[in-house]
Amino acid sequence: MTFANQVAIGPEFFGKAFNDYADWGWALVREFFQNSADAGSYDIHFVVSVDGNGDTILTVRNNGTPMTRDILVNKLLALGGSGKNFQGSVGGFGKAKEILYFCHQGYTIHTGNLIVTGSGAGYNIEETDNAIAGTVSSITMSGDHVSRITGVLSLFASYCQWDGCLYLNGQHINTNLRKGSPRREITSGTIYTNRMFPGKMIVRMGGIPMFWSHAGLNDRGVILELGGKSSEYLTVS
Repeated sequence: MTFANQVAIGPEFFGKAFNDYADWGWALVREFFQNSADAGSYDIHFVVSVDGNGDTILTVRNNGTPMTRDILVNKLLALGGSGKNFQGSVGGFGKAKEILYFCHQGYTIHTGNLIVTGSGAGYNIEETDNAIAGTVSSITMSGDHVSRITGVLSLFASYCQWDGCLYLNGQHINTNLRKGSPRREITSGTIYTNRMFPGKMIVRMGGIPMFWSHAGLNDRGVILELGGKSSEYLTVS
């Protein structure tokens, strides 16, 4: 049976997505970064500012492979659709799409020759002659979150070991935290220690930090580099 109308779902419906994460700012940065890396990007730009209404505008631009219409419509913009198995990636095509796009006042996605403009679960998609090599995502967040996002991104970058170029508001930031000394092989990966972040345990996959916590060491930090596939380990956290 075909229905002429659908229930409208606004961004307020997805407001609880902020509570699905211990730190929604970290999750937001991590998922945008990971999606960009999964797309083959070696150049990622974060630009964050406050508009005239006191709301936050976050724009993320990468030079990876653009998304196709099928991925946009049937994966990224479909509730319950996930690109993790579709692409073998960590990225936010599952539950994380809510914190990336749906829970904010509005969003735009320009990928290849496609432009999406949306709010909540509603969106328009159109083709443009102004095709780009990569993807530019922009979200409008209620309130001023500039300090939080810039702080989280700086911390995220300092825990990262990635060979590409990462920029925050036009300034290059380093992503070169080396593993350190190997200490032990475990089922899920390899444990390393170094003296860069004493008392911290950083869990990474492919050099990209997933999350961090406090470790019981005063003179050194711990890095756990996970092996295998991301879908075997990663859930909303």
